[in-house]
Amino acid sequence: MKKLLQTTMGKIIAAGVGVVTVSAVVIGIVFSLSKEDSYRSIAVDRVNGTTLIMNESTGEKEAYKGMHLYSGDDVSVQSESNLTLCLDADKYVYAEANTNFKVECADGKSVIHLSEGSVLNRLETALKDGESYTVETPNATMGVRGTVFRVTVDRDEDGLIYTVVEVFDGKVQVDLKEENGDYNGVSDTFGPGESALIRGNTEFAEFVIGEEGSYKQEIAYKQIPQDVAKVLVEYIDAGEELCIGKELLMDYTELAEHKMETITGQEPTCTEDGYQEVWCVVCNEVTETIVLPATGHKMSDWEVAQDPTCLEAGNRKRICSVCKTYYEEEDIAALGHIKGEFVVTKEADCTNEGVQTSTCTRCGEVVEEVTIEALGHTLGGWTTVSNATCTTAGSSENRCTVCGQVAQTSTVPATGHKLGADTEHSDYIMDDTQQIVGITCMGICTICSEPVGTPATVTHHDEDNTYWCDNCGANIPY
Repeated sequence: MKKLLQTTMGKIIAAGVGVVTVSAVVIGIVFSLSKEDSYRSIAVDRVNGTTLIMNESTGEKEAYKGMHLYSGDDVSVQSESNLTLCLDADKYVYAEANTNFKVECADGKSVIHLSEGSVLNRLETALKDGESYTVETPNATMGVRGTVFRVTVDRDEDGLIYTVVEVFDGKVQVDLKEENGDYNGVSDTFGPGESALIRGNTEFAEFVIGEEGSYKQEIAYKQIPQDVAKVLVEYIDAGEELCIGKELLMDYTELAEHKMETITGQEPTCTEDGYQEVWCVVCNEVTETIVLPATGHKMSDWEVAQDPTCLEAGNRKRICSVCKTYYEEEDIAALGHIKGEFVVTKEADCTNEGVQTSTCTRCGEVVEEVTIEALGHTLGGWTTVSNATCTTAGSSENRCTVCGQVAQTSTVPATGHKLGADTEHSDYIMDDTQQIVGITCMGICTICSEPVGTPATVTHHDEDNTYWCDNCGANIPY
């Protein structure tokens, strides 16, 4: 009970009550939630230090920003730590150090079962008809309609349980009950600036009467811890109208104005994010972490590693000028040949083809070859090579006037014998009727002077019954 005795409510107990052995009564703060909402969001909004989340299915885990909780999870905030939960995006529970509670969201109800420590609650928007939200301690139930309030539970060494409720905005209805859950019918409503101390155990639950003779007391603002005062100041800055102004609250709690500086915790690299922290030089609190996105690589200019040729691709490379490790490379397309003008590399002649060649003006390789047709012979005219005789053929030729080769040849037929007028006939050939049908015509060739015997036929003239040689035309006596 040491923590509680440091507050105004603790002093009231010490002065007017003494030591009493009784059972604690459960405080419950009930807010309703429509059953139409089938999905309930419970998420870690902020976490400083260490908070352990116990789940029956997954076991114990350390809380982190953005972590999703499930109905029935047990939350244990460690020393020198604090945690903020966000329920349904508009209800906030700030849990102080050394606080333990269980969170439930089911069947249209949100319940905070606070067994030890302190929670500061804020509802940003008014609850709708049919909605409910319950924060239970071991000795009362409180129903509210859009409010800011703080609840603290402390256990004494003698078994008494003490609960303090402090209302900063709105109305809170408190219904007392014993630790075993039995309500005793004692109920009251508290407004802005009012607080109450409740004590009890398994046998009773009661409001503690102060020195002024009433259990309704003014909030002991000067006893509000500075971390809670900081959160209340945040609520005021966000537009919340509390029962105490910002300046007075800061004065009462000796809370200094933040003097914020932004420091860089880690510079971003090409591939990894860095961060900056918004940090108060007065209280050393880090109020914001700013992500510095990765800068991305800053590539230098391309450098040619291998020049391309006419037929082969080249290569080029560039490197990040910041990290000096990341690089890119790509091929440089082959340049291709540059065709030069055609040059005759082999002249064509009368019978042989010539060649003209185009070479690349860059590398000198032959790009294309074209055939030049042979020129063909230029005929000069026929020349007799050998004269024809009566029995032998002669020949003639036509030579090219360019190369002198024989381009054409021609055969001159043998002239045949030419008989003179003086002929003789012999070797008569007769048919069955004794008519002359053939003879041998003998004579001297007037060209070669050789005797020539030529088989010949005859022609019979019926009118005078004479025969004439078809070879020489002479009359053949018979």
